[in-house]
Amino acid sequence: MTELWLALDVAETKKTVSIVKELKDYIDVFKIGLELYTSEGPKIIEKIKENNVKIFLDLKFCDIPNTVAGAVRSASRYGVDYIDVHACGGPEMMKAAVCSANEESVKSPYNTRPKILAITILTSINDSVTRRLKINNSVENLAIEWAILAKECGLDGIVSSVHEVKKIKEKCGNDFITVTPGIRVISDKLNDDQQRVGTPELARDLGSSAIVVGRPIMNAEDRVEAAREIKRRLR
Repeated sequence: MTELWLALDVAETKKTVSIVKELKDYIDVFKIGLELYTSEGPKIIEKIKENNVKIFLDLKFCDIPNTVAGAVRSASRYGVDYIDVHACGGPEMMKAAVCSANEESVKSPYNTRPKILAITILTSINDSVTRRLKINNSVENLAIEWAILAKECGLDGIVSSVHEVKKIKEKCGNDFITVTPGIRVISDKLNDDQQRVGTPELARDLGSSAIVVGRPIMNAEDRVEAAREIKRRLR
């Protein structure tokens, strides 16, 4: 079944921990993004892990291979379950990330290796943006090609919009993890800053391994009921 991951789009430890405690029975993985990590630092990981939940450290590493290897090595020590890198960093960078995670897992007190995901194309980007960037390829084709490259480099999966998932699964296999952000419920009237969006039902039907939901749950008057409703829709 498609999992439900929650984007913790807040910037304060006390509120974050409160939300995790409130929703941990309904959320499969909690995502720590740039805003929260930059505000609170590594200590937020420890605080969340105290609740015995899974964590996706979404810092989107992209740099020269040696620098990314070091960043993944450090992140692996925190016992997170998922780490992501940008596929546009290239094959050597992605291979370095996997190698670093493998090496660190042997030393880790948690005795686990975080799964490494590749960011393909951000869901805030569409074909008009790629044309402005002088990229001579469609968003869909580029996402699929980078997913194939990520698999060849030994990564466990990718992050892409729901619209590329079916073809990525066809090319990379059903075991290849496909995480899809940009999820909006039917009652949402705006895409906000997202361009390539979809509903939980669409993600489920196209084969997404997990959906990442932020505002539809975080901004809900009743967060528990919002999470429960999305879980029901995923079934």
